[in-house]
Amino acid sequence: MSTPRPALAVAGNIPQFVLSDRLRKARESAEMTQTELADVIGISRRSVSYYESGESAPKRPQLIAWAMATGVSLSWLETGQPLIMSPSPTPDDQAVRVTGRSLVQVQPRERMAPVRYIRTGASSSPERAA
Repeated sequence: MSTPRPALAVAGNIPQFVLSDRLRKARESAEMTQTELADVIGISRRSVSYYESGESAPKRPQLIAWAMATGVSLSWLETGQPLIMSPSPTPDDQAVRVTGRSLVQVQPRERMAPVRYIRTGASSSPERAA
């Protein structure tokens, strides 16, 4: 019987296997396949698989995009702990405020408009980034 390999750590000494479980749970709760998530956040499906299996760790920008795409807080994704601050609006509340539509009606590509906007630079308009 082989000895289990030690868990890798990412920023904040987060055990890799714990992070990988949260990455998978976030994607599944967003009802996205690995391929869909990879397309939305701009990484390969293989990278999604590696991150979810604990074979490698995503960098912080990828964690931010993952959190935005799946509607979970970055804090929870990184630490497993909910934010202790004032209650934050739900992803649906944020979607209604930004788009005037419920998240149920917003397609995954539309949900990632802020990420695309950030990637293309604040000087670009969101319409051109989409």
